[in-house]
Amino acid sequence: MTKYSKQYSYPIEIHNSIQQMGKEDLRIENQFKTYRQMLEDSVISGSVSFIKSVLNRPFYLKPHIRSTKKEREVVEALNKSLKNLEPYNFNRTMNNILTLVEYGTSLQEVTFERKNGYQVFKTLSPISLQSVNKYVYDRGELKKLILNAPENDGMIQNVAKAPKEVDGSKVLAFQFQADPDNPLGKSLLRGCYSTWKEKTTYRELGLVGASKSLAGVMKVEVPSEYLNSYFSDPSSDQALLVDNLIKQSELMGQGRSSFVCLPSDTTEGNAKLFDVQPIKGVDRQGFEIEASINRCNRELFQCLQASVLSLGQDDSGSGSYGLSSTKNVLLENFLRGVHSTIASEFMKAIKLAFQLNGLTDERLPEVEFEDISEPSFEEFVEGMKAVGMSGLIEPTGELDRWIKERINAPTQGGVGDSISQRLREEYNDDTT
Repeated sequence: MTKYSKQYSYPIEIHNSIQQMGKEDLRIENQFKTYRQMLEDSVISGSVSFIKSVLNRPFYLKPHIRSTKKEREVVEALNKSLKNLEPYNFNRTMNNILTLVEYGTSLQEVTFERKNGYQVFKTLSPISLQSVNKYVYDRGELKKLILNAPENDGMIQNVAKAPKEVDGSKVLAFQFQADPDNPLGKSLLRGCYSTWKEKTTYRELGLVGASKSLAGVMKVEVPSEYLNSYFSDPSSDQALLVDNLIKQSELMGQGRSSFVCLPSDTTEGNAKLFDVQPIKGVDRQGFEIEASINRCNRELFQCLQASVLSLGQDDSGSGSYGLSSTKNVLLENFLRGVHSTIASEFMKAIKLAFQLNGLTDERLPEVEFEDISEPSFEEFVEGMKAVGMSGLIEPTGELDRWIKERINAPTQGGVGDSISQRLREEYNDDTT
């Protein structure tokens, strides 16, 4: 009997629903691979790149207010070494650290070197999360990392031999929103999984529908006795003809070059006994895939704490094209929280540096990031106006100089100063 096979696509079923797939894809041993796949989505990739570009701010160590002369010298040497990291410069080091946004965890091995009599930072080497076999903890303290052999297709050759273990005291584990259920940190992409999977399914269905609409579905008409022979006597000439028609129709549906040889016999009514033609695609009604994909995109923006990116991108009236001050503040608070996470873990490297330089950890420096944004001129004026009306400060010459320096205005000797002085004198003469 002739063998034939049929393939069906069921993107969503009970046994492979989004919730069920999420339990497997987000397991601790599979989650990093899943996050890497999610980063191929244009919305997720663009939003994460935006967040990381805003977060990528240089930081420096601020000495303790009661630090000694040697402690200040050590802090100064450490700050200088941060600007001269090798082979990963400071900007690339921050990019490596900020992978905690995508994966929830970023592992960096810190190494030191002696310069000008002080032990300073040499480099922060990133450790691939997919190369870690086991995390060995003791009462919440990371003791060591057991690594797998690195996977490489041979294009990149590394002369140095990859270590099998890394001492936990040299590892900085930057973990975002770690909790008992997510001990390695919680990626921002974790909350996007269901929406991303749903969007991926919609896109697959859309592509299937588009291919069917373009290529059509082949319809093959043959006499009933030929079909009976196809199933009952597969070796007969009639069965071989039907089998050939099916194979050629499959090639046509795939857009490949093909031809069909049909007998020219007709019925008594002059109707063709054989016929092969495509069925036109049917327009979708009652369900709009594009609308569902747009809804998923909006949900992805919100999940990534970057809803500011979606302002004005639809007709729902959810916001204006301009960025409101409130949303700026909310986004800035979120970004400062990530900076706080980085600073708290980096204190581990600072303590180690102080120990190597023979210092105690009683007066450790603080990690200070550059401001994410500075207030605009309008916000500055409104703030100074509110402070002045509250009566907390009085207009003085010293305050005048400070404000002009703040807004980069000329302090003296300018044309504006002479005009302002003449106007004040005329005003005083009129009032007296």
